[in-house]
Parts: sequence; C-alpha cells; structure tokens
Amino acid sequence: MTLRFEDVKYEVDVGDPKNPQVKPILKGLSGQVEPSSLLSIMGASGAGKTTLLNILAGRLSAAGGGRTSGRILVNGQQRNYSTFRKLSAYVLQNDVFYAELTVRETITISAKLRLPADMSKEERQQRIDNVIAELGLKKCEDTLVGNDVIRGVSGGERKRCNIGTELVTNPTLVFCDEPTSGLDAFNAQNVMSSLLTLARAGRTVIATIHQPRSEIFGMLDQLMLLSEGHTMYFGKAANAVNYFDQLGYGCPPTYNPSDWFLDLVSLDIRNRDAERQTKKRIQYLAERFRDYEQKHPMSSVKTIRGGAPLALTSSDAEAGRTEDPDSNYAVSWGRQFWILLQRAATITSREKATNMARFIQSLIFGLLLGLIWLQEGGDESTRVRSTAGALFFLIMNQSFGGVFSIIFVFPEEKAIIHKERSSRSYQVGAYFWSKMLVNIPRSLLANLIFAIISYFMIGFRLDAGSFFGFLLVVFLATQAAESIAYCVSAISDTAQKAGAIAPIFVVTSMLFGGFFISQEDIPVWLSWLQYLSYVKYAFAGLMQMEYQSRDLDSSGCDFSDSTESTFCPPTGADVLDYYDINEINFGINVLALVLMAVGFRACAYGCLRGRGPKYDTTI
Repeated sequence: MTLRFEDVKYEVDVGDPKNPQVKPILKGLSGQVEPSSLLSIMGASGAGKTTLLNILAGRLSAAGGGRTSGRILVNGQQRNYSTFRKLSAYVLQNDVFYAELTVRETITISAKLRLPADMSKEERQQRIDNVIAELGLKKCEDTLVGNDVIRGVSGGERKRCNIGTELVTNPTLVFCDEPTSGLDAFNAQNVMSSLLTLARAGRTVIATIHQPRSEIFGMLDQLMLLSEGHTMYFGKAANAVNYFDQLGYGCPPTYNPSDWFLDLVSLDIRNRDAERQTKKRIQYLAERFRDYEQKHPMSSVKTIRGGAPLALTSSDAEAGRTEDPDSNYAVSWGRQFWILLQRAATITSREKATNMARFIQSLIFGLLLGLIWLQEGGDESTRVRSTAGALFFLIMNQSFGGVFSIIFVFPEEKAIIHKERSSRSYQVGAYFWSKMLVNIPRSLLANLIFAIISYFMIGFRLDAGSFFGFLLVVFLATQAAESIAYCVSAISDTAQKAGAIAPIFVVTSMLFGGFFISQEDIPVWLSWLQYLSYVKYAFAGLMQMEYQSRDLDSSGCDFSDSTESTFCPPTGADVLDYYDINEINFGINVLALVLMAVGFRACAYGCLRGRGPKYDTTI
C-alpha cells in the first residue's frame, strides 16, 4: 500500500477562549511511503511526530478541538475510513494488556475478535502461529504477559506482543508510536528488526522514533525529520548525512547520525541567546528543505496498465471478500460477548489472591457478626433493636465489600478498553455485559459464605422461606451496591476519583436507609433521597423476613410504663411499624432492588459508551 500525504496542517486555539490565538502544530507536511519500506518519523519532543502519525493513521482525537487540513491518498485515491481501518494497524506506545493472560492467549483473543467470522478455525490458528513465529515469540508464547506486580515477559517481548495483536489482521499498513520507548538497546534493536521484517514482507511501516542508536538508524529505509512542525528532511535515510553535509552541517565521523540530526533541529531554551540561535538554524533548515522539495518533487504513485491505482493487496481482497465495507466489526455482537466472557472468566479465575481475600473477608466478617450477636439471650422483645442493628450492619458490610471490589475496574482497564475499541475489536456493550456476568458468581459465593454463617450464628428465623428470602435480599442489595460502583467507575478517569466519589453514594444510601432516622423525621426537601437508597429496600426486606406475621414474647414488659425507653412490641407488625417498614411489602422491596441493580448498570453502560474514542476524519 502506498500512502501519500500532501500539505498536512494542524492548528489549535490557545489562550482566552473568547479571543483565542491560533497555534500551528504541523505546518504543511508532505511525503510518500511505498510498500516494503520502513519510514521513521524523528524529532525532538514537541516536534509533532505523534500528531502527524495520528493524522496519517486516522487516530487524531476529535476532543482536542484542533483543525486539520491537507490531503491523504491511499494507492492514489482519497482514503475511505471504513476500508482504511481494516487494512491498517496502529501499535500504541504503551503496551497495555491483561497481565493474567499469556502471550498466545492475548494474540488469540485479538484474532478471534478481529478476523472475519467466515474464516475457518484452521486458517485463524495458522494466522496466529505465523504471527508468533514472525515476531520471535515462540519461546514465551505460554508465559503470562505480566506487569509490575505479576512476573511475565520482558519489555521487548511485551512490545512484540503489542505488535502481534495488530498483525493478526494481516494489515498492509502498520503505524507504530515510539516502538522502542522504555526498552534497552538490545530489545529496542530486536523490535526494530521485527518491524523491518514486516516491511520486507510487503507491508508499509511508519514509526515514530525519538533517538535511535546507530544500528537501528541503519535499518531505516526512509527518514522524516521534524522540528517545530516543519519538515527538516524527508527522503532515504541513507542520504540524510550527505544532505546536511551539503548545507554545511556535516556529521562528525564518531557521531551517531540520529544524535547529530536531533542536535541540529532541537530548540535550545537554556538561555535567550541559545534559543535565538537555534530558532534561526531551524528556520534556515526548514527553508532549505522547501527549496529541495521544489527541485525534487515526490514521484507519483505507482500505477499499472491504464494508469489505474496500485492493485489491491491480498489483505484488501480478503477484507472485500468477507465483510461489507460499511460493517464496523468483524464478528457479531453475540460472538464478541462470548469471547469476552471467556476472557473475563479466565482472568477472574487467575486472580487467586483477590478471590481468596474476598472470600476470607466474608468468612471473617460473618464469624465476627455472628459472635457479637451470638444467640443473644432474653425474650424476643429485648432483641429487636440489636437484631435491626445486625441486619443493617450486614447490609453495609456486603455493600462496601461489593463496591470496593468493583470501583476500580474501568479506570484500571481504561487504556485497554480504549485501545481495543479504537481498533474496532468489539462493541462496548459486549465488553460491559461480559464483565457484569462474570462477576456475579464470585459475588454470589461471597454472599453465601457471609450470610449462611451470620444467619445461623445470630439465630434468625429457622424456616426455609425466611432463610432463602434473607439470601435473596442480601444478594440483591450487594448487586445494587455494585451497580452504583459500576456507574461511578464508568464516569471516573482515575482510580483516585472513583475511590473518592463512591463513598458519597454508599453513605447517602446508608443515611436514608431507615435505621438511623425515621422517615417522618427526614426534612421534606430531602425525603425524596430515601427512594434512591438501596439500603432502605434491603433493610426493609430483611426486617420483613424476620418479623412479618410473627408474634413476639413480650412477657416481662411493663406496658404501664410508656416511656420511650420501654420498647415491648407484642407482634412483628408493631416492630415494622416502629421502623416505618409496613408501607411497602416484601415483593415491592425486592422489585426495587432488582430495578436499581439493573438501572444503575444501564446508566454505567451509557456512561462507558459515551466516553468512547472519537477521531477527526477531516482528511
């Protein structure tokens, strides 16, 4: 695939929004990259490397509010974004993965999501094997990707795995943002060697590189040198030294050419004199290259008989064969959901420390609650307040456990979600509901451990209906709390924000839950909040399970003493009246919890969907 870009400009508004000033970022950049070649875009920090790469790849964020102009041609024609996405791949600078998956599993999942649905299992497996072999990942294919906590593959292997997840679609055009960033010299050279191999296989590879070592510089076919949004040089990398030598800036024999070029085009801001001199040099080099461009215009795109654009490659033909050009995803929503559900289940099963901590927490708090309220003596009337306290604490304990097992999910996975959605791997709904479903068994088991221990140790009503009703309410209360956590997690950019916001919702639900203050005592202008409190419905449901249609042993109570401190209700209905619980029956409380569990999840889904990547497709 031949990619040609002409007079590409990008500018943003800065300063006062009412009277903004225009700041140009890219200033009329042009170039052409042929198949089987590796182009490196080099320049100092802030030169515009990544901005240009994102524009060429169709990955420039629309949120920046900038303006793009120019022309980008693919095989001599204006690019169609739907087709272009299928024929190109973008490798991010940061290698974001699920640490609990192996290299092969990571690449396999990408293949299942992004390869055509009508491709046979054998073809898909062969593609995966080829990618692993091509990138030299065979020896580590069954090793966890890992992270700072989980031991896994090396930095270079992780980078090649990053490239591999994109190569499974067999793209003809590959964009890489700083592929050597954070790697030592050995691993950096291995990664660039892999990119060169991809180019020699017929692909067009474009990569931004900050400052490559001399061995890496020698691998490059083409070089584009940027400074302050200007082109300092574009052409064969091997000719760059001679070009600058003719301008009077010859590279010393002992210098790495890339180091020398960056010294030439970097702005020195240590003092005014240095800044003025380097600005003057940059301006001079930019003018000289404009003169060079006029004398040596880019060659036209290669053509075949009749002047038609370069023929489609095998990958182009494959995309045309298997998918409607207007189709956004390679596989159906149901297929996406099933693949992501399997991935989520695998990851959850390998989070052994997290799972064990959750279950041990449920065990300890269940025992602690049971020991505190262990078969409390005295007649039943004296146990009403302590029983209500036990039920309320039980709800809050499970709520906080559920909330803080969920609250950091989306902020921690934000980079992965953004990467996979940008590559059109899946619809956000498939990801979201797979995460919801896979967490339910873990939540249910934790609830069972806690509820069974505390129920029998405290000595609640010993009949099957009350017991299973108790389990149902505790589970639904936890699900409602987790739904709020999902919602907060979906709107939070960072884990810190999510951790700060979540307690506001949980504590508010707790305050209006019906235990600390009666409904009648809530200020009128705040009373509506009680109907948004899942704790209110859960507490009411548990109290109804315990006291509905039940006579209490009020012997020993002196009903002639009507002081407030004397509380001797003769029936369970009186207890429910005391806590303002009789106004809503058990079924309505359960329904309210179900609606809150579903409603807040739907809200979270909407928030997550609305925060998806949006790109500028002006050119």
